Order: sequence, then C-alpha cells, then structure tokens
Amino acid sequence: MSGVALQLFLERIENHEPGVSSLILYFIQVQPINGSDVCPSFKENQGIRFIWLSLKIKNLDADVFMGCSSLENITLPEGIESLGNGVFWNCTSLKSIILPKRLKSLGDGVFSECSSLESIVLPEGIKSLGNHVFWECTSLKSIILPERLKSLGNHVFWGCSSLESIVLPEGIESLEYGVFWGCSSLKEIITSPRLKKSLEWKYPKIRIYSK
Repeated sequence: MSGVALQLFLERIENHEPGVSSLILYFIQVQPINGSDVCPSFKENQGIRFIWLSLKIKNLDADVFMGCSSLENITLPEGIESLGNGVFWNCTSLKSIILPKRLKSLGDGVFSECSSLESIVLPEGIKSLGNHVFWECTSLKSIILPERLKSLGNHVFWGCSSLESIVLPEGIESLEYGVFWGCSSLKEIITSPRLKKSLEWKYPKIRIYSK
C-alpha cells in the first residue's frame, strides 16, 4: 500500500464515527505519514481483525486500540518502548500479542478486559506494572514476568479467573492493593522468602511457595 493511498485511507477512517467503517477494516497496514512515528488512533473500530505496524512506529498513545473488539492478534515493532494507558482495553477477541524486547513500561489498564488473551510473555526491560494491567483477563492461563520486575500496581490481575499458578520474580519489592483478587482458580504462587509471609496473610486460601 503506497504512502498516498494509506494517507487517504486513514483520513477516510478518521472522518467516520467509531464502528461505521468496520467493513473495510478487516486488515490494516499502518505506515507513518509525513515523518510521524505515532500510530493513529483506531479506538472502537470494531471491524479490525489484524494489524501490521511499520517498524518506524515508536509510540502507542493512550486508548489507541481501545474497544477494537474484533482484533485477534498483533506483533508490536521493536522500536516501541512504552504503551500508554488503556491501549488494548476491551479488545475482547485479542488472543495473542508479541511485545517488543525494548519495551520498558506498561500504562494503567493496558490489557484490561482482554477476555480472550490466554498467555503473554513480558519483556525483561519492564520493571513495574501499573494499575489494572490485566483486569478481567478471564482466559489468561499463563504469564511470564520479567526477572527485573520490582512492583505490581493495584488490581493488576483482578478477575483473572483462569489463572492457576504464577511465579513472582525475586526482585519484587512491593505488591499493591488487591493484586490477585477475583483470581478464583489461582492455586499457587511461587515467590521469594521475603514476600512469602505477607502473601500468606493476604491470600490464605492460596498455597504460597518460596523459591
């Protein structure tokens, strides 16, 4: 798709109400225009199923793909270092996502209500998870956390009802309010000896093991 054609295509999308252009958004290829490195917003365009992002895209601002309820999978370019708040909030069909190795931060609610997401690997550069990052990810069964992770925000895994086991990196220094509330299938947490007693007190029905 040429740069000119894409520019016209994006203008056509932006000039419609959310969801109206769903029939033409089965697949979209996003190339930056006029030197921009910011991905345009596709908020609540419910017909997008697959997205290809150019390597030149460096920024995903807040709510860029929020409410894209048909989006099934996406691979993020290696140049992206941060995801804004709510980037994939309520992408209820999102089954898989490959995150760039250079990613350093996740905003609040990035994957909230991604109810089809089953597994995810977080890159090693991430040192903290904001609030509600995986809120109500009801199909999430497997998550690999980076060894350098130091903190978990409020309600990070709230309502992850399919999560049965999780390994917390030894470097974690703090867990905020209600991290595992509503994780009705969670049977075990593997953590450092330093956090074991605190977790046993907060979650008496879950088996807590130290590494």
